[in-house]
Amino acid sequence: MFIKLRSLLKICVLWVALVAGFVADTRIAAAQTCPIDAAGLCTVPHTTPGCIDPLCCSQVCAIDAFCCMTAWDGNCVFIASFVCSAPPPVPCGSPLAGPCNQVHATPSCSDAACCEVVCAIFPLCCSTSWDQTCVTAASNCAINCTPLCPPQSMDESEPCDIQGDANTPCIDGVPNEMLLTIENAKWICGSLKYVQGGVAGLPDLDAYRLELPDANGDGFGRIGIALQSEFNTQASGTVPTFAALIPSRCDNLADAAIVTQTTSCAQAESIQCIPAGTWFLVVARGDFPAPAVFPMACQEVQSYNLKVTWDDQCSFPCGVSGECFVSHKTAGCSDVGCCAAVCQIDPLCCEKAWDELCVSEAISICNPAPPTNDTCASATPLALGSTPYTLVAASAGNELIPTGCLTAPASLLPDVWFQLSDLRGTVSISSCGVGSFNSALMVYSSPCDGSSQAIACSDNNPLCSVNVESAQLSFPALCNAQYLVRVLSVDGVPGSGSLTVTSNAPPCPLCAGDVNDDNVVNGIDLATVLSGWGGAGSGDVNGDGIVDGVDLTTILSGWGPCP
Repeated sequence: MFIKLRSLLKICVLWVALVAGFVADTRIAAAQTCPIDAAGLCTVPHTTPGCIDPLCCSQVCAIDAFCCMTAWDGNCVFIASFVCSAPPPVPCGSPLAGPCNQVHATPSCSDAACCEVVCAIFPLCCSTSWDQTCVTAASNCAINCTPLCPPQSMDESEPCDIQGDANTPCIDGVPNEMLLTIENAKWICGSLKYVQGGVAGLPDLDAYRLELPDANGDGFGRIGIALQSEFNTQASGTVPTFAALIPSRCDNLADAAIVTQTTSCAQAESIQCIPAGTWFLVVARGDFPAPAVFPMACQEVQSYNLKVTWDDQCSFPCGVSGECFVSHKTAGCSDVGCCAAVCQIDPLCCEKAWDELCVSEAISICNPAPPTNDTCASATPLALGSTPYTLVAASAGNELIPTGCLTAPASLLPDVWFQLSDLRGTVSISSCGVGSFNSALMVYSSPCDGSSQAIACSDNNPLCSVNVESAQLSFPALCNAQYLVRVLSVDGVPGSGSLTVTSNAPPCPLCAGDVNDDNVVNGIDLATVLSGWGGAGSGDVNGDGIVDGVDLTTILSGWGPCP
């Protein structure tokens, strides 16, 4: 397992000692056991010993000295989750936070201003981890911006210095009938302008009509609103822009069913299920629900881009499709209880897609069962073609990792096992292309008795263009031989993927010696062996590259009908 049995036992012993008062002050232990230059978070595996919190480090190393002598691996992280108090979230701008433009397992990022902007839109980026959603949002962090009109977008087409007869939602208490109707998933290129009236002008309210269909008859539709606005320019200043969906044109904006608001150059998004029918979307400058006046004359405007999408996916997504421990593009997952628990923490998992953050949360709170092929003894069959695998809840086996097989030295790591047989020639196995985590491959001769030697291994293969942290290897296979294939998570992080197996030779015959696959070993097979003697043709029964006495012996010993 990700957890060593000895670590569990030591935790129990330490707990009894703590209760009995036999453990010394951990501050003293910290000075004795933790490396002075320890780096790396206590909650994330790394190859160097110790972790950055001296108190937590000492508590863990009092249980497992390996963590302070060799490396802070998955066992150390597990022990820390028991004995160390939960650390406060890494704050925006902290030197411990990773770059804003890179995915990392810790929350927040090193650019404080950008981090705060992203987390205002996606709070989990500052409480759980900085995933691809956070990186994408951070790519829009800029000092100032003026969004360009997307190709083939709809034009708002409102003249400046007009009040009442353009696209304002309500004219003197009367609904405006001249509003532009929104098209599904099509951008609208608009701008907020000066509107004449009052002492210093009036707020510009750009209203659009939305007809939300109900294809499945459940009375609801799912709507998404994306808004990006000019920010921190001479014209716009740093005033936010919002889009509010209201049921009637003259309704109070504060009664909006959905609100999306930008506070930077980053695109803001909102997704929600609402009753099908006619709605009206109002875009305004200001902090919702109070629209603000655009102070400049008509030679300046504040640009924005607006896109509304909708579909009919408002039924309860839990229990419908997709594994809870594998990311997929649909909302929800197949286990109702686990799905509901995750979506209570992160509603986007049930509204948009079950991404890697949802998977991480599911693993944390749903107690997944270990894979059926978690140990060498329980290895499952592997054949030509593609075979899926998962390392979610996988344990670390007792089999040592051969020296030189991994790019970075490591102790025991989570793994799963497969059994491969009935193949000959050069067999290739690859984890490339499917799965985004750091995997390694090893092939052993059977059986699982601790004496098997690694025949081939691979880690970080540059031929894997989709993910260079995947693995790909080749080895010579023989008929009548069985091989064990081991898949590891190099950094201890669980994940799922697929193995692809190919061979440059046809599979072994169903029974040994049946060269022509006619279910009987007879003179035809014998003739094939004799005529190919010394070469490497079809008479090479065992696939060792040469037709010789071994192949002849196989023919004679298997003579007759195949069983």
